[in-house]
Amino acid sequence: MGLLNLNFREGSFLPALDPSHSMATALGDAARNIAPGSPIVVLLHGFRYDPDVPSANPHTRLYANQTDPKLPKRQKSWPTALGFRGLYEDPGLCIALGWPARGRLADAYDRAGQVGLALADLLTALAALLPGHPIKLMAHSLGARVALCCLNALNAPHVAQAILLAPAEFKSVAERMLANPATQNTEILQISPKENRLFDTILVHSLRRKACGTALGQSPPAAPNWLSLNLDTASELKQLASLGHAVSPRGAPICHWSAYLRGGLMELYTELLIGPNRRSFRSVAESGVIPSALAAE
Repeated sequence: MGLLNLNFREGSFLPALDPSHSMATALGDAARNIAPGSPIVVLLHGFRYDPDVPSANPHTRLYANQTDPKLPKRQKSWPTALGFRGLYEDPGLCIALGWPARGRLADAYDRAGQVGLALADLLTALAALLPGHPIKLMAHSLGARVALCCLNALNAPHVAQAILLAPAEFKSVAERMLANPATQNTEILQISPKENRLFDTILVHSLRRKACGTALGQSPPAAPNWLSLNLDTASELKQLASLGHAVSPRGAPICHWSAYLRGGLMELYTELLIGPNRRSFRSVAESGVIPSALAAE
């Protein structure tokens, strides 16, 4: 089983597709069927998804085991793009987490923090159950807050890498997470295309009463384990193309989903998360897959 769908319910996670199964059973099945040393990739959706709302259920959209051509492009299947189809020959274990992310942005923002705390407990259990399997996160929008709150709550270095796509979170939160000794070796790649800048402004304005400061897309933190890629210039795209990663140029001037919709990006994430070498983000940057000139110093 290469794909495990879970839902956040009242402080913990439960199997999404078969609620009659316990988490112990679901994790036990996953442990028996994952290849030695293969990665565990955790997917985290953003705002406006909710497993209890049929029209916004991430498991039938963003997390489906195949892309439905009738759905909007922004709901293309992440597992399929990464090579997970729920089969024994999948390249590891993909855990797709659903959580209630609808309602007021401020409420969903606070709820994302709660999900992050629960995720830290889940990853701690996974690390004990499946030692030797690198745990990696891929999160979009408000899912990046879930990821960062999870990392901040860890008391051991369980997460190897995290990719944050158009993160709807603040620099101050990321800096607190980076101060956690358990995250010193966690490598983070932030993708903040120019077409997402309006959404960064909306985040700051909508949550101004929380006084969190600037958004990550406006000013990423400077840390040796944090890399930021903006995809804003022709030279960046040309260099990526010369390295075998043909990323499409910016299309719409405003788009919150381009960090995974632009052609070539999911292929890049696949290589980083589950490629045969699965090198560190820093070593990848230094070798040229992500140009070192784009890496935060």
